[in-house]
Amino acid sequence: MSNRSEVDNELDQRNNDFSNAGGLRLNHDRHSRRRRDVAVLMVAFALSGAATAGTVSVGNIPATGSDAASGLTSFKTYTHALDFGDATGTLNINGVTFTRVNAASGTGYSFTGPGSFNAHAGSSTTYTDGNVSNMLTGMFFNNTPSTTTPAVLTLTGLTPGKPYSTRIYYRRWDANPRVSTFTFNGDGADATIDVDECADAAAHYLAYKFTASGSEVTISAVAHVPNYVWLFFGVTTEEALDIPPATVAIVDLPPVDSDSSAGLSPVKSYTHALDFGDATGTLNINGVTFTRVNAASGTGYSFTGPGTFNAHPGNSTTYTDGNVSNMLTGMFFNNTSSTTTPAVLALTGLTPGKRYSTRIYYRRWDTAERTSTFTFNGDGSNTVIAVNQSADAGAHFLEYRFTATGNAVTISVVAQASTLVWHFCGVTTEEIYAGQPAALSIVDIPAVNADVSVGLNPHKVYAHALDFGDTTGTLLINGVTFTKVNSPSGTGYRYYTSSGTATFYTNGGNGNTHADGNISAMLNNIMYYNHGPSTLLLRGLTPDTKYSTRLYYRPWTDDGTRDGTISFFDGDSGCTVTLNADAGATAHYLQYDFTAFNTSLAIKMSYVSGTPWTLFGVTTEQILPAGTVIVLR
Repeated sequence: MSNRSEVDNELDQRNNDFSNAGGLRLNHDRHSRRRRDVAVLMVAFALSGAATAGTVSVGNIPATGSDAASGLTSFKTYTHALDFGDATGTLNINGVTFTRVNAASGTGYSFTGPGSFNAHAGSSTTYTDGNVSNMLTGMFFNNTPSTTTPAVLTLTGLTPGKPYSTRIYYRRWDANPRVSTFTFNGDGADATIDVDECADAAAHYLAYKFTASGSEVTISAVAHVPNYVWLFFGVTTEEALDIPPATVAIVDLPPVDSDSSAGLSPVKSYTHALDFGDATGTLNINGVTFTRVNAASGTGYSFTGPGTFNAHPGNSTTYTDGNVSNMLTGMFFNNTSSTTTPAVLALTGLTPGKRYSTRIYYRRWDTAERTSTFTFNGDGSNTVIAVNQSADAGAHFLEYRFTATGNAVTISVVAQASTLVWHFCGVTTEEIYAGQPAALSIVDIPAVNADVSVGLNPHKVYAHALDFGDTTGTLLINGVTFTKVNSPSGTGYRYYTSSGTATFYTNGGNGNTHADGNISAMLNNIMYYNHGPSTLLLRGLTPDTKYSTRLYYRPWTDDGTRDGTISFFDGDSGCTVTLNADAGATAHYLQYDFTAFNTSLAIKMSYVSGTPWTLFGVTTEQILPAGTVIVLR
């Protein structure tokens, strides 16, 4: 889970941190000549088999589309699905069969505690729709409550060693505070949380995730005020799926070449591509067709929350170009915001078990702080992040990556100031590509026979071969022609900052290349920007094609300090590394192997020690399929 409210200072998060894992600091041994693979956490996560302490969180259920967004799905295995109240029979929610019970004990469950437990018919004000509303109508409560002795719900039939998630479903009964202290225990340790059942006019659930240490889990509730006891509406216990944890990160959108750098690609499969505002029709961004919507609900989506949702034409200051700028022009917002009740965007039509990436596109509207807390839930758990929409004069997207456990994902947004609400400009949900993950490694360049040793070969196909510095012309390295560039933009590349193409500097070098031959010539001259983060955009790639991009570098000052964070983003995945470029006395290259989803690759460079990252040279080689025959003429 990630939490933050600023954008500019978070380069360790996807694009800021493509891997959502933080940078890895590397220092080089000057005598090493071996290839060193960088251990970078990518899209796939290795799950530990060790049990961890149970956790409790609060999940939101939207007022509309509640069944689809509840996280209940026949894809899961349930040990318990109980609907408490005065009804009998069964209730089906999104393919899950609930047993409707009106007794204090039965198969797999029992209530114990002070007094007796009563079944109640409830009321129809459930703040939900569908059969979730039916489940949240009737309830159980104990009629002789105590502020010291808990009411205890015991659920049996678990398998020791298995991971589970138990949920207590609830909603507001009236406007009176109804606070209880819950203690969950299914793993031998107590997990405690205080909850006001009537805190807002909405429905929620408590989710307790744990690994069973025995055959039961207990849920103890102690009311803070005797006459305001907890009302039990429903409960489920599901076997937790062995899936990668969800992640959320902030990714920058560049001010130039925004369409090709946005990560949108016709190669991908999208369940949602929506442009919010007052326009209608469609909008094409890099081959992806967006539906332009001006209503609070429609096919595959719905907004719910306080007040009404308004479409607004926006303005043209989007900090981007192309059709990404058009998408970021208009917006939706709710005109009666609350600092407690969320605005909820529900996206339906997902397939349980599939991996998805949902993106919320945004940009600065004004300079007033516009911080909101986002809660994403597509896998049955909450992933939270706080974001200031006006943090910088730029455009970004929030990316939530998850494995769907139902057919919907919900995005709940609470503004920290009621008059400064979030502006929704656009959203996409794409299926995460299941192909070869990207990989990042560092390779040493030997001081002698460098030209032959780096693997450059005229029989390979290169999309880029650039030598940065203060000269022009060409440079031949082992039969591969490098273009010598001294400008921040040219054929196949653009070098820019967050405010666009700024003043960049070139230098004739200092001769300290630690290599021989023409590799030494390439590693002499440099181009750099010393006023903040910069990005090198490499264009002209072919989507769904494998490439290997290399960033060549060497110490400017031997055994010095030049710490930098380098992030590669190919439109779907990426890698981040933090390293000291001046460590030791050896030349190297960073090698990023990936499958292109767009026509460009972004390489973001940020320094942390006061000295900028220097560009010496770059190549992008197309990785040809095994068995490809190259005919020389």
